[in-house]
Amino acid sequence: MDFRTFVNKENFKAILLQHLKDQVKSSFNSAILKKLNENFEKEETTSTDALVSTISTDIFDSEEYPEFLNSFLGNVNTLLEDEDKYIPKNHKPACSSQCSSASSVNASSIDFLRPDQFQNIVQTLNNGTNAEKLEALATLHHLPTMEHVIHHFSWSDVEKGLHDSLSSKIVFLKAESLKFYVKMLSCPESKVVQESYLSLIKYFLQILLPSLSQISEECDFVSQCKSAVEILSILNKFLQNISTHWLRYPQSVIESITIQSLSILSTICNESSTFPIWMCFALCDPEAKWLKSLLHGHVSRACLLEALRKNKEILQQAVELCDKFCDEENTSLVKDECCQKSHLVANLSHVICFLSHLLQYSEGRKILSSEQEDKFLSNWISVLKIVMNSVYKLCDNSCFNCCLIVCGTVSKKWHYLLCYDKSSIPLDDLIQILATPFSTEDNVSLNTFYFAMQCFSETYQNFYVSHSIEPVKNIQDFVFQLFSQFTNHFSDCDWNDEPSVLYLFNASLILIKRIFLIPSSLFFNIDFIDILSKWWLKIKTLTGIKASVSNCQTVKYDKDIFSEIHKNMLDVSLCFLRKPVGINLCSDLSVFELGLNILLEKILEDLKSRHCVCSCDISILSTALNSSISVKTLLNKTIVFRLSSIIWQFIESGNDALENLPSLKCILENVLPSIFWDLTSTEIIKSSDLASENNLLENVLLFPNLSNEFIISEDYNILGLQIISLLSSSIHSVCLLQVKYNTTDLLLDLLSQHMSIDDEIVIDPISVLQNHILAKLFVVGGPSEKNLPDETFQNDSNSYNWPFITELPIPEVFYGSQNDSSDDDCQMEFNDDNLDVDLKEKILDLIQQKENHSPKFIFQLLKKSIDVLQCDLTFPLNVTTLDDSNSKLCEEEFAGIALVERYGKHLNLITDDDEGRLEQLLKASKTLIGSDESKKLDIFVCTVYLIFKSDIEIAWLFLQNFAKSFNSIFIWRELMVQISENTSQKYVKLSTIMLEWCDIVIKKTFPLLFSAFEFRGILPSVIYNYWTLQSYWNYLDFMEISHFVLLNVLYSFEYSLYFFASILKHLYNFILQNAHSNDLYSLLLKNSIQGFKACDYIDFMNNLSTTFHESISQSIVAVL
Repeated sequence: MDFRTFVNKENFKAILLQHLKDQVKSSFNSAILKKLNENFEKEETTSTDALVSTISTDIFDSEEYPEFLNSFLGNVNTLLEDEDKYIPKNHKPACSSQCSSASSVNASSIDFLRPDQFQNIVQTLNNGTNAEKLEALATLHHLPTMEHVIHHFSWSDVEKGLHDSLSSKIVFLKAESLKFYVKMLSCPESKVVQESYLSLIKYFLQILLPSLSQISEECDFVSQCKSAVEILSILNKFLQNISTHWLRYPQSVIESITIQSLSILSTICNESSTFPIWMCFALCDPEAKWLKSLLHGHVSRACLLEALRKNKEILQQAVELCDKFCDEENTSLVKDECCQKSHLVANLSHVICFLSHLLQYSEGRKILSSEQEDKFLSNWISVLKIVMNSVYKLCDNSCFNCCLIVCGTVSKKWHYLLCYDKSSIPLDDLIQILATPFSTEDNVSLNTFYFAMQCFSETYQNFYVSHSIEPVKNIQDFVFQLFSQFTNHFSDCDWNDEPSVLYLFNASLILIKRIFLIPSSLFFNIDFIDILSKWWLKIKTLTGIKASVSNCQTVKYDKDIFSEIHKNMLDVSLCFLRKPVGINLCSDLSVFELGLNILLEKILEDLKSRHCVCSCDISILSTALNSSISVKTLLNKTIVFRLSSIIWQFIESGNDALENLPSLKCILENVLPSIFWDLTSTEIIKSSDLASENNLLENVLLFPNLSNEFIISEDYNILGLQIISLLSSSIHSVCLLQVKYNTTDLLLDLLSQHMSIDDEIVIDPISVLQNHILAKLFVVGGPSEKNLPDETFQNDSNSYNWPFITELPIPEVFYGSQNDSSDDDCQMEFNDDNLDVDLKEKILDLIQQKENHSPKFIFQLLKKSIDVLQCDLTFPLNVTTLDDSNSKLCEEEFAGIALVERYGKHLNLITDDDEGRLEQLLKASKTLIGSDESKKLDIFVCTVYLIFKSDIEIAWLFLQNFAKSFNSIFIWRELMVQISENTSQKYVKLSTIMLEWCDIVIKKTFPLLFSAFEFRGILPSVIYNYWTLQSYWNYLDFMEISHFVLLNVLYSFEYSLYFFASILKHLYNFILQNAHSNDLYSLLLKNSIQGFKACDYIDFMNNLSTTFHESISQSIVAVL
């Protein structure tokens, strides 16, 4: 064991000097105090100079002074010798003596020792010559097992011999003895470890430490100090690693080791000797890892804390040292000289980390608050403030490298402090402690700023674990303050002069990542968004620094920091794409495209290196491609080519195709629903034969070359059909599939060719899937309004009881329940003078009734709402009438009209005589809101048409009034699109605010559900956006869709969020059961919502409104 691996030469000198200073104090302190007391008792007025002169004379004339002076000067002279060796020159290895009995044993390969042989070795260790002792130690060291060494008949003799060897002036004996102790401490037998550990502590406390306080020759002084440092280093290293072995140790051994470990640092030990034990521990382990290791185990932690509770002197000493450092006006640490005083920095760092490890645990915080009358140990929050102020002062008075250890260790403990139990720190106190350096007018040092940002970053997620998810105002203010000062003061620092700026940049990236991972009303703060944009521009300037660094040889910093910054920049870029608020920040299209390309490159790299993809990355890609920015600008051939390349990486990989299918399915199911409409409707890829199986599969499989026989295999064919089945849940995609690919006729033709020799359709996975898709393409409706055949084949053709669809119209068995055609008279009396309040008070009670309502009931309620709609939206509408509209409908919209009319007739809401009325209403509404260029079917208008039972005059009157209502933005999607494209950005922000509030509501109300979505890389707002885009068609029965419209028309717009939250509550168990499945997203998009009734969740929605209405309204008003 090389001593220099523990403590370097300069630190060893610092330990010796400190010991000499303490010896001076210890030797003459009593004489000085005696003289002072005599002067005070006489009450004589003596000048300070005279008093010092008298005391000095008394000391110089004393008998102890000459002897101490000679020893002290000799020790200093030895200490200051510029030698590479720590061993004094006059210590030569002893000459070899005659072989002892131990030499007869082959030390290199000992398998067994007889009792008499072992006894001879022990006797030699105690009574032999130096050479014989060395041989005996070597023999013991090579023993294959140490159990018989600690036998109760022999251990005392072995221990005595080891202690004698450690006390010897022969350097080689000391080294071999320590080497043997190290082997024993590494032994798997717990008893051996315990005895050797206690023996080494016993030698240190009872033999070595007292000798260090005595006056000795200079050579002995240095040698003994070296031994002390070596032993403390070994003990410290043992404690650092001991937690990994706790499981194999009995509880008694753990308790014994833990209690004895504290005895080294006890005040009694320090009072009996002037040797700087704390400094030795600090230089070996400035992070106090030894304490962290002891606190890691449950048994050792309980034992250690109990020992500290009984003897609080160690805690008092540690806190007092930090407090003294804080109160010093002229600190001994100066930035330019701190590295030369590393022993002082290490000592302070060790004490700070020591207290920080205790503050991590609630039991430790209780001990630090157990003495109500004590100056320091009456309140653990006061101790925390002292620790933090010490770190702040250390940061202000030392260089970045010297305070880096403390910053890293203390900041990682902060998230334990805010645990929202009895031992937790109040939120206001936490922010006040963090903001302490910013409370003065002086500029905060860069090191202090870095430390504060690290602490806040570690704690940020805990702010949202509390009952209230919204951060209080002072948290928002602190975040804004951090980034404002960073952007205005530190971002322009010269990184050549201040290398720590790079670490500050990196810390800010980490904090932003954590901010973006949590839904928060912080994103509604316009000032924060502005400062965030400036911050990102500053960060981007770092990307060009790395090239110039390679040519600069004088900069002192870790160049790996650039790699870490680059990695975190990529992560932040992905965070921007993860949520609509972040995408809004990328209003500069080059920034958005850059982030999208980074994400695609990351996916491609994962495919090349690991032959798999991260489902979270695919979900982020889906969210990004579903944004308005990508739809209008970035969905071009370049992006499509990159997406296609992802598929090709799977196809061309050497893996089995079956192994690739799950990952391929994950990619396609997450990405295609977001981009299929724009991909196909814009005809980025044109084909001469659109209505063909290959062309259809090319589009849903992102254009691999299907001419390859490997690709067109049955597995890929099934995968393509599964994606088409998923797309068929969307009304818009159904319209596109029918118009562009004539999918129904295509599948009917393929199914007719799937015949056996008996002219019967073969029942297999392909035919079952085709039959399922045909039913979804033709029948629209909620779970009780349609009956879909099985999607998967159960490996038993006899278990498939559904008829195959061979022609249109499809069999009646695929249709579900119908509405009662008789319109019962629903008499409702309202007070016309106060219609708004009266209607709102009654509607929830009426919906909450358990019996089904008739279509006429919904019709009357919505008709009444026309009179209470508020015209608070300033978006300019076009003046038109039902008969004067010049708008034209496209093929996709006509295909949608056929679906809607078929659906309405099935529900008995319209008749054959109403043909053409929906077309007229759609044309008028397109002119009204200016959506002539849109090819998408306006599902909200279709919903209103069916609610009003084809009475287009009343429906038109409602649409004209509702288009002026603020609530319309959030459920009439075509209107929202037109407003976003043709008006100010504030309406675009409203949409993103609603999506952010969706995530906030779900995280606060259902934290487990939010975690399940987050685990799959999905935000709840993505599902909300997809469902509300088509007004829950194909997901809910029409009566529940009508309730959804009514609630949002008559009440505040956020009821769309509460309605969505009610559905997630209904699906609670289903979502948690599938939380670890890659299919969670596709299952929610593909399947209808079974058994949901809005009437069951009215009270729940009202409670959510009580909780969130005020906050949501304030954020909306702030934007407007």
